[in-house]
Amino acid sequence: MVVSNRDDSSISILDATSLASLAVVPVAKQPEQLAILPDSSKVFVTSGTANLISAVDLKQKVLLANLSLGGAAGDLIMKPDGGELYVISPEANGLQAINTWTHEVADTMVLGSSPAFAIMNYDASEMYVADRTASRVIPVDILNRRMSAPPIAVGVSPFFMRFSPVERGAKSPMLLVVDESSGDLAVIRTRSDTLITLIPVGSRPQRLAVKTF
Repeated sequence: MVVSNRDDSSISILDATSLASLAVVPVAKQPEQLAILPDSSKVFVTSGTANLISAVDLKQKVLLANLSLGGAAGDLIMKPDGGELYVISPEANGLQAINTWTHEVADTMVLGSSPAFAIMNYDASEMYVADRTASRVIPVDILNRRMSAPPIAVGVSPFFMRFSPVERGAKSPMLLVVDESSGDLAVIRTRSDTLITLIPVGSRPQRLAVKTF
Protein backbone atom coordinates (compact mmCIF):
# COMPACT_ATOMS: atom_id res chain seq x y z
CA MET A 1 0.00 0.00 0.00
CA VAL A 2 1.31 3.46 -0.92
CA VAL A 3 0.15 6.82 0.46
CA SER A 4 1.25 10.23 -0.79
CA ASN A 5 2.06 12.68 2.02
CA ARG A 6 1.52 16.13 0.53
CA ASP A 7 2.92 18.26 3.36
CA ASP A 8 5.92 15.99 3.99
CA SER A 9 6.89 15.64 0.31
CA SER A 10 7.12 11.90 0.77
CA ILE A 11 5.27 8.65 0.28
CA SER A 12 4.55 6.04 2.92
CA ILE A 13 4.84 2.37 2.01
CA LEU A 14 2.62 0.15 4.17
CA ASP A 15 2.08 -3.57 4.52
CA ALA A 16 -1.39 -4.17 3.07
CA THR A 17 -2.17 -6.96 5.56
CA SER A 18 -0.87 -5.61 8.85
CA LEU A 19 -0.93 -1.90 7.87
CA ALA A 20 2.52 -1.60 9.43
CA SER A 21 4.79 1.10 8.05
CA LEU A 22 7.59 -0.32 5.90
CA ALA A 23 9.29 2.87 4.76
CA VAL A 24 8.93 6.59 4.10
CA VAL A 25 10.56 7.76 0.85
CA PRO A 26 11.19 11.44 -0.03
CA VAL A 27 9.80 12.49 -3.42
CA ALA A 28 9.16 15.72 -5.35
CA LYS A 29 7.35 18.50 -3.49
CA GLN A 30 3.70 18.07 -2.50
CA PRO A 31 3.09 14.61 -4.01
CA GLU A 32 -0.39 13.92 -5.32
CA GLN A 33 -1.33 11.21 -7.82
CA LEU A 34 0.09 7.69 -7.76
CA ALA A 35 0.50 5.14 -10.56
CA ILE A 36 1.82 1.68 -9.63
CA LEU A 37 3.20 -0.80 -12.15
CA PRO A 38 1.15 -4.00 -12.58
CA ASP A 39 3.94 -6.06 -10.96
CA SER A 40 4.05 -3.64 -7.99
CA SER A 41 7.76 -3.01 -8.51
CA LYS A 42 7.58 0.78 -8.89
CA VAL A 43 5.31 3.72 -8.23
CA PHE A 44 5.25 7.03 -10.10
CA VAL A 45 4.21 10.08 -8.07
CA THR A 46 3.20 13.50 -9.44
CA SER A 47 4.12 16.78 -7.78
CA GLY A 48 1.46 19.35 -6.96
CA THR A 49 3.81 22.35 -7.24
CA ALA A 50 6.57 21.35 -9.67
CA ASN A 51 6.63 19.95 -13.20
CA LEU A 52 8.08 16.70 -11.91
CA ILE A 53 7.11 13.07 -11.49
CA SER A 54 9.03 10.82 -9.09
CA ALA A 55 9.88 7.19 -9.80
CA VAL A 56 10.23 5.04 -6.67
CA ASP A 57 11.43 1.44 -6.40
CA LEU A 58 8.91 -0.26 -4.10
CA LYS A 59 11.08 -3.31 -3.47
CA GLN A 60 14.23 -1.40 -2.55
CA LYS A 61 12.14 1.47 -1.16
CA VAL A 62 14.29 4.17 -2.72
CA LEU A 63 13.79 7.15 -5.04
CA LEU A 64 15.04 6.30 -8.53
CA ALA A 65 14.57 9.62 -10.30
CA ASN A 66 12.65 12.88 -10.50
CA LEU A 67 11.60 13.29 -14.13
CA SER A 68 11.03 16.75 -15.64
CA LEU A 69 7.70 17.28 -17.40
CA GLY A 70 6.67 19.91 -19.93
CA GLY A 71 3.86 21.09 -17.65
CA ALA A 72 1.97 20.19 -14.50
CA ALA A 73 0.64 16.65 -14.56
CA GLY A 74 -3.08 16.13 -14.96
CA ASP A 75 -4.41 12.64 -15.54
CA LEU A 76 -2.23 9.50 -15.40
CA ILE A 77 -2.88 6.46 -17.62
CA MET A 78 -0.80 3.30 -17.21
CA LYS A 79 -0.45 0.96 -20.18
CA PRO A 80 -1.75 -2.50 -19.14
CA ASP A 81 1.67 -4.15 -19.61
CA GLY A 82 3.28 -1.45 -17.48
CA GLY A 83 5.78 -0.45 -20.16
CA GLU A 84 4.62 3.14 -20.51
CA LEU A 85 2.91 5.74 -18.34
CA TYR A 86 1.01 8.51 -20.12
CA VAL A 87 0.86 11.90 -18.40
CA ILE A 88 -1.89 14.20 -19.61
CA SER A 89 -0.89 17.84 -19.10
CA PRO A 90 -3.14 20.85 -19.81
CA GLU A 91 -0.14 23.18 -19.48
CA ALA A 92 1.87 21.19 -22.02
CA ASN A 93 -1.18 20.98 -24.33
CA GLY A 94 -0.90 17.23 -24.71
CA LEU A 95 0.55 14.03 -23.34
CA GLN A 96 3.98 12.76 -22.42
CA ALA A 97 4.89 9.09 -22.55
CA ILE A 98 7.23 7.86 -19.84
CA ASN A 99 9.25 4.69 -20.32
CA THR A 100 8.76 2.97 -16.96
CA TRP A 101 11.83 0.74 -17.34
CA THR A 102 14.38 3.46 -18.15
CA HIS A 103 12.63 6.29 -16.24
CA GLU A 104 12.78 8.61 -19.24
CA VAL A 105 10.24 10.81 -20.99
CA ALA A 106 10.16 8.88 -24.26
CA ASP A 107 7.73 10.97 -26.35
CA THR A 108 5.56 14.05 -26.25
CA MET A 109 2.47 14.74 -28.31
CA VAL A 110 0.62 18.05 -28.65
CA LEU A 111 -3.13 17.42 -28.72
CA GLY A 112 -5.08 20.61 -28.08
CA SER A 113 -5.77 23.61 -25.88
CA SER A 114 -6.29 22.04 -22.46
CA PRO A 115 -6.36 18.22 -22.44
CA ALA A 116 -7.33 17.17 -18.93
CA PHE A 117 -8.62 13.60 -18.80
CA ALA A 118 -8.01 10.44 -20.82
CA ILE A 119 -9.20 6.87 -21.09
CA MET A 120 -7.63 3.91 -22.91
CA ASN A 121 -9.61 1.33 -24.86
CA TYR A 122 -9.70 -2.35 -23.94
CA ASP A 123 -6.82 -3.48 -26.18
CA ALA A 124 -4.63 -0.46 -25.30
CA SER A 125 -4.31 0.57 -28.95
CA GLU A 126 -6.25 3.82 -28.70
CA MET A 127 -6.76 6.55 -26.16
CA TYR A 128 -9.47 9.21 -25.96
CA VAL A 129 -8.44 12.57 -24.51
CA ALA A 130 -10.95 15.21 -23.35
CA ASP A 131 -9.96 18.81 -24.16
CA ARG A 132 -11.95 21.02 -21.78
CA THR A 133 -11.17 24.33 -23.48
CA ALA A 134 -11.66 23.21 -27.09
CA SER A 135 -14.93 21.35 -26.30
CA ARG A 136 -13.86 18.14 -27.98
CA VAL A 137 -12.63 14.59 -27.50
CA ILE A 138 -9.47 13.55 -29.35
CA PRO A 139 -8.94 9.94 -30.52
CA VAL A 140 -5.24 9.04 -30.26
CA ASP A 141 -3.42 6.12 -31.88
CA ILE A 142 -1.07 5.16 -29.05
CA LEU A 143 1.17 2.85 -31.06
CA ASN A 144 1.89 5.37 -33.84
CA ARG A 145 1.65 8.54 -31.71
CA ARG A 146 -0.88 10.32 -33.90
CA MET A 147 -4.54 11.27 -33.95
CA SER A 148 -6.46 8.26 -35.24
CA ALA A 149 -9.46 10.37 -36.33
CA PRO A 150 -10.50 14.04 -36.38
CA PRO A 151 -11.43 15.52 -32.97
CA ILE A 152 -15.06 14.94 -31.95
CA ALA A 153 -17.02 18.07 -30.93
CA VAL A 154 -18.97 17.47 -27.70
CA GLY A 155 -20.71 19.65 -25.10
CA VAL A 156 -18.89 22.68 -23.72
CA SER A 157 -16.22 21.40 -21.34
CA PRO A 158 -15.87 17.59 -21.52
CA PHE A 159 -13.96 15.86 -18.76
CA PHE A 160 -14.74 12.50 -17.12
CA MET A 161 -15.23 9.50 -19.45
CA ARG A 162 -16.20 5.84 -19.28
CA PHE A 163 -16.82 3.07 -21.82
CA SER A 164 -20.15 1.29 -22.00
CA PRO A 165 -20.15 -2.50 -21.63
CA VAL A 166 -19.66 -4.30 -24.94
CA GLU A 167 -22.96 -5.99 -25.75
CA ARG A 168 -23.13 -9.38 -27.43
CA GLY A 169 -22.63 -8.98 -31.16
CA ALA A 170 -21.30 -5.44 -30.83
CA LYS A 171 -17.88 -4.65 -32.31
CA SER A 172 -16.97 -1.83 -29.96
CA PRO A 173 -18.25 0.01 -26.87
CA MET A 174 -19.76 3.47 -26.71
CA LEU A 175 -17.71 6.24 -25.11
CA LEU A 176 -19.66 8.22 -22.50
CA VAL A 177 -18.40 11.74 -21.75
CA VAL A 178 -19.55 13.89 -18.82
CA ASP A 179 -19.72 17.65 -19.35
CA GLU A 180 -20.00 19.72 -16.17
CA SER A 181 -20.53 23.05 -17.92
CA SER A 182 -23.31 22.05 -20.32
CA GLY A 183 -24.87 19.49 -17.97
CA ASP A 184 -25.02 16.63 -20.42
CA LEU A 185 -23.63 13.23 -21.32
CA ALA A 186 -22.14 12.79 -24.78
CA VAL A 187 -22.46 9.35 -26.38
CA ILE A 188 -19.75 8.56 -28.95
CA ARG A 189 -19.66 5.55 -31.26
CA THR A 190 -16.03 4.39 -31.00
CA ARG A 191 -16.17 2.21 -34.12
CA SER A 192 -16.56 5.34 -36.28
CA ASP A 193 -15.51 7.99 -33.70
CA THR A 194 -18.73 9.96 -34.21
CA LEU A 195 -21.08 11.70 -31.79
CA ILE A 196 -24.45 9.94 -31.52
CA THR A 197 -26.28 12.19 -29.08
CA LEU A 198 -26.07 14.52 -26.08
CA ILE A 199 -28.24 13.51 -23.11
CA PRO A 200 -29.21 16.18 -20.52
CA VAL A 201 -28.38 14.81 -17.05
CA GLY A 202 -28.72 17.73 -14.62
CA SER A 203 -26.70 20.60 -13.21
CA ARG A 204 -22.90 20.31 -13.06
CA PRO A 205 -22.40 16.52 -13.34
CA GLN A 206 -19.01 15.38 -12.02
CA ARG A 207 -18.48 11.63 -12.40
CA LEU A 208 -19.96 8.60 -14.10
CA ALA A 209 -20.32 4.95 -13.09
CA VAL A 210 -21.35 2.19 -15.51
CA LYS A 211 -23.10 -0.98 -14.34
CA THR A 212 -24.43 -3.94 -16.30
CA PHE A 213 -27.80 -5.29 -15.18
